Amino acid sequence: MQGQASHFTKYAPEKVPYAIKRYTEETKRLYTVLNNSLEGKEYLVGNSYTLADAINYPWVRYHSQSGISDIDDLPNLKAWIARIDERPATQRGLNVPTPDKIGKL
Repeated sequence: MQGQASHFTKYAPEKVPYAIKRYTEETKRLYTVLNNSLEGKEYLVGNSYTLADAINYPWVRYHSQSGISDIDDLPNLKAWIARIDERPATQRGLNVPTPDKIGKL
């Protein structure tokens, strides 16, 4: 869903309002599912950083590239991004091959 949102908001040769609305709203809905699943947890699978976090983190971190300006109404998700952002390995990876352009939320 987020890939489609990104396509229609940034790359499609013509603006298709229906597609932009459809995919950005569905992406935001899925963010709400993630936010709810993080309630009382540090990471998606309990309190350990796992492949589930590594796979989902880049998508959610770059939410602004998909037409979702903020995730302020999703505090668990926002805190989860901040936790992963703070990991030393994440910091190293964010700056390869060029410095991170999005920065911290």
